[in-house]
Amino acid sequence: MALKLSPRREELEINTIYYIEIIVRKYILTSRQKIRTTLQKKKAVVSILNFLVERGSVTGYLLHKNIL
Repeated sequence: MALKLSPRREELEINTIYYIEIIVRKYILTSRQKIRTTLQKKKAVVSILNFLVERGSVTGYLLHKNIL
């Protein structure tokens, strides 16, 4: 009997978190006003940042606090 890992605990490829941080940081810096005024975009960005924070990303935490 094989155990299945939940999607939140599966191993990620090397540097995945780093690349997500870079992409999200750039998006937030270029689209800050749209993110703050559009609920759908804000929810999407916050969801990605929550993913990063759950994995111990300091960058994700700082960006999350900056967006709210």
